[in-house]
Amino acid sequence: MDTPSPAQAVAVVGDYAYVAGFSQNFGSGLQVIDVTNPASPRFAGSIFTPNRFPAGVAVVGDYAYIAWGRSGLQIVPAQCDAVAVSELDIKPGSCPNPFNRKLFEFTAGTNPRRGGVSPVAVLGSDDFDVSEIDVSTMRLEGVAPLMSGGEPKVEDVATALDDNSDCACTDEGPDGFIDLKIKFPAQEIAAAVPMGVRREQRVLTLTGVLLDGTPFEANDCVVFVGPPDGGAVLTNEEPILNLAFPNPFSPVTRISYAIPKRQSVRLVVYDVAGRLVEELADGVKGPGEQVVEWDVGRLPSGIYFYRLRADNTTLTKKMVLLK
Repeated sequence: MDTPSPAQAVAVVGDYAYVAGFSQNFGSGLQVIDVTNPASPRFAGSIFTPNRFPAGVAVVGDYAYIAWGRSGLQIVPAQCDAVAVSELDIKPGSCPNPFNRKLFEFTAGTNPRRGGVSPVAVLGSDDFDVSEIDVSTMRLEGVAPLMSGGEPKVEDVATALDDNSDCACTDEGPDGFIDLKIKFPAQEIAAAVPMGVRREQRVLTLTGVLLDGTPFEANDCVVFVGPPDGGAVLTNEEPILNLAFPNPFSPVTRISYAIPKRQSVRLVVYDVAGRLVEELADGVKGPGEQVVEWDVGRLPSGIYFYRLRADNTTLTKKMVLLK
């Protein structure tokens, strides 16, 4: 996981890791990480100290001993400030949240601004007021948000869940609480998240600081989608048709594809007899990723084929409907 400030030294005592770091946004001090479950570490709080560059840290009993630069030692209580916890919704309205790292890299090419954006929403609740967030301090997996398009939007877009699991999700809309919508550069997020195998779930963490100086964090899950291991190498010259997810499915699946330039696109579904079942897309589309959701309605279980035609290229893949 990423900490709000670059890590310079670390000490692990029992179920907690004390990470010393310094940054212009966060100043200096210790970020305290709960490592009870090493596979899913969580922020437990922070200990802010005067702005100095930490060189080492040790924790003995109730005190942390921080060495500064070439000389100097500071002793501070090891008890940390509380961390506010919010809920994060990556790609609001999508459940689950598909994540295709190779596709982000493909659409960006050598120009990061072409890589598109990853929209997220920090969800408000009775216990968390999104208007108290210092937006400049927000980091998703260590990546800063895009600020060139104006201020983030404050509106009610999604429902917070009672389920505390990171990978619980919903596509329900507004719940009466104001949320904070903000965008992150997709290519930088792709570079920050290690590649996973198809259908693997991965928790992404957003960190930041409230206007009163209290750190906060929020988590959400993404599911890796895209070509299987050993699949075709992505280039900037040819369209890509990804595997439907989920597959097998019932009753809804999502089909994603990417095109390298603005061009005419048609995406259709056929049954095993070759009969046209549904047309999912038909028209001119811009470059980058497109995601189409298909609800089968009353169609029977069986094998279906979806076909993408982009200019002179035709790609076909299979999906299975199980009811």
